[in-house]
Amino acid sequence: MNPYDLVEALCDRLRRHYVWADSVEAMCGALRAPMPVALEGHAMAAWLTERLQSVMPDRHLRVRWFDQMAADTRTEDDEIATRRRRQEARADHWGLVRVERLDDGLIGLVEISEFYPAAWIDQPVAEAMTALDGAGALVFDLRRCRGGEPDGVARVASHLFGAQPVHLNDLFLRVEDRIESFWTQTEAPGPRFTDAPVFVLVSSATFSAAEEFAYDLQALGRGVVVGEITRGGANPGEIHRLDDHFAVFIPDARAINPVTGGNWEGCGVQPDVICPADQALEVVTRLARAALTP
Repeated sequence: MNPYDLVEALCDRLRRHYVWADSVEAMCGALRAPMPVALEGHAMAAWLTERLQSVMPDRHLRVRWFDQMAADTRTEDDEIATRRRRQEARADHWGLVRVERLDDGLIGLVEISEFYPAAWIDQPVAEAMTALDGAGALVFDLRRCRGGEPDGVARVASHLFGAQPVHLNDLFLRVEDRIESFWTQTEAPGPRFTDAPVFVLVSSATFSAAEEFAYDLQALGRGVVVGEITRGGANPGEIHRLDDHFAVFIPDARAINPVTGGNWEGCGVQPDVICPADQALEVVTRLARAALTP
């Protein structure tokens, strides 16, 4: 596909799906700017991304180039895509890559690589929480967490509140023009840690649903966030194929926190305690010990 047709295909997808519809024409205008040199492949994708983000610095909005045909999540066979995704999740230990008890068992640590769909992680999360039953404080390590599903966030967060549902987050879905709400679960297999101090470790790499987990708990006063300011991506979406090699991830929804009325897009989650990410666990261990000291 020549550059002109590529830009027009990109603009078409943006008009149909981008969550901030009133910004699309400005982005298309930026895309039509003269290219400094003849670009191909990854360089072309990077230039298109830069043009888009010069108008809307949306961390999810990104053009990519693939050696082979890019997947289009809107047309890929659902059964095949789900099977592949579940295999990836299983290989990733359902996102629960580290579950340990620290400080003679007083502190429970859960490192999460990704928040997979709630239905997939129901039992693994219950087992992880059971392994930490009796811990005085909980630490969720999201320093390398790349994101995931909001219902997965709700599934994990359900263990930090009582049985009464707590409103965590809303998503405005542009194409459907509706709000989808996410709450903690009335029934969550495994123990609940309703009184335990909770700490969330974050870094400049923490992204998307991982940021939501930190932001939700912080807004509700249920967790202390420790580490670095996060990447700042609050607009989820899907991949859309442009041709045999180019694809674009287009955010088609935006988070609306029920407590703050806003989200972390562009600014990231601001930690309660700022420190280098590689020192965050040490800092949190001291904080947890202090919180547990009579």
